[in-house]
Amino acid sequence: MPAAQSRQPPEGMQYDKGWQNALVAFDHAEFYPGDIIPMSWFYEHFRVRDFPSDASCTVGEYQKERLIFMGQMERFQKALAEDYDLILQNVRGQGYRIIPPAEQTGWTMDQGQKEMTKALNKIHMRLTHIRLGELTDEQRRQNADAQAKLAALRSGARKALM
Repeated sequence: MPAAQSRQPPEGMQYDKGWQNALVAFDHAEFYPGDIIPMSWFYEHFRVRDFPSDASCTVGEYQKERLIFMGQMERFQKALAEDYDLILQNVRGQGYRIIPPAEQTGWTMDQGQKEMTKALNKIHMRLTHIRLGELTDEQRRQNADAQAKLAALRSGARKALM
């Protein structure tokens, strides 16, 4: 994979952030669209511990490492998209697949629709499950207006995605 730009840290040094190290490693790796990058590769280059299922770590240690990993992955994916025009798809239990350009539009729209539907359903749940008896008339009006706006947004989203 050709380098989008030179990212080499100074001689004998590494970047402080794991995602930057992963981008340098990606420049030198031979990953191509359709390939699955193994999870072990990300753990190594993000410099995050990978706890096996039988690890004797505390819940707090595990959660801390997971949060670090997720933050590094988010930054890595953003840079990969911006610098290489590549998108990653999680393949549970294996790693992340580099989505071939021919699949990227369809996959992105499918994912976007799922995420949007989930977000709109959450908003709907929060707007409809409210103690109306504890609201003032003005607050009830605001809630009704918000529900109407949400209904219009859902309708428009459905039409746009068809």
